[in-house]
Amino acid sequence: MAKSAFGKNNFDRLEAAGLVSSADDHVLRKDKLQARALALRELAVKFQKIEQGVIEAHLMEAPKQKSRLNAVLAAVQKLHASPLPMGAKRHVGVCLNELVSIREGIHSSAKNVDKKTLTMIATSAARKEILAMAASSENRMEKILAESSSTDDMEEFFKNAADVIQKHAPKAEQLKAIATKPFVIARVPVVPADGGISAERLARVGVDAESLGTYPVIKNQMVIGINPRFLLGEHSGEIKGEKAAKSIREEATRLLKRLERETKTKLQFVCDRSYSYKGGTWYWLMTDRDLDLVARVSPGNRIKISRWGFAFN
Repeated sequence: MAKSAFGKNNFDRLEAAGLVSSADDHVLRKDKLQARALALRELAVKFQKIEQGVIEAHLMEAPKQKSRLNAVLAAVQKLHASPLPMGAKRHVGVCLNELVSIREGIHSSAKNVDKKTLTMIATSAARKEILAMAASSENRMEKILAESSSTDDMEEFFKNAADVIQKHAPKAEQLKAIATKPFVIARVPVVPADGGISAERLARVGVDAESLGTYPVIKNQMVIGINPRFLLGEHSGEIKGEKAAKSIREEATRLLKRLERETKTKLQFVCDRSYSYKGGTWYWLMTDRDLDLVARVSPGNRIKISRWGFAFN
């Protein structure tokens, strides 16, 4: 439903880069967390019944105590062997071990065992941890609901994002030349996928930016694109992994230094990670002055961008 606002290619590219999530993803995550929380709370109720069933045995005669403990133990063994929410199996194991210990105490005694001996301390503690796990899942579910408060909000987000992408689409044309050239240097809108910065904060320090959902689009950014086929020659397909990446990075660094000489301006890579687009390997550059401005509005006054992309398909 919400994907149609982008168009499949636009949305899928942003989603793959981690820039957006679909409304379906939010619903799926919410449903999974809801199911997990429910299963954990049901398990906690079972623990409570186990504790109650065991402690009630102190009112019984020794033979009936043994019979009760055997029945409860069989039920817990069955529970331990059944599918359980992730992280819950070890708690059922704690309950099982405690039951085995209590049963051994009953079987070694000719008399009925008192209430204190039948109190399941470890199981009670495990039940509390299970309830804490359920509460954690519910809190995460509430956070997802808050992020995507309603379908209308999600539709509005996708519509606004589509408008931004459509507006910047013509900028993609200048990058297509990478298919026939060894390198391309261009200025395009860039979207950092992390780093804790916002368009509003960037605007306050004079950086030209706008919002794409919760992410900033930083306009007019310098990028260098390297065509691996030109750089590595006819054997480019055989040169892979770290060796190819090292050669491409060295070429990008060479071009950066060339730009510095030609423009008499100090430049730096914004992110160590490159971005693949239209057959090219792209690097994002900034002047020292612009990097300083972005750092001012970054958490801890340090740029920590590890993922980025273009604001177009």
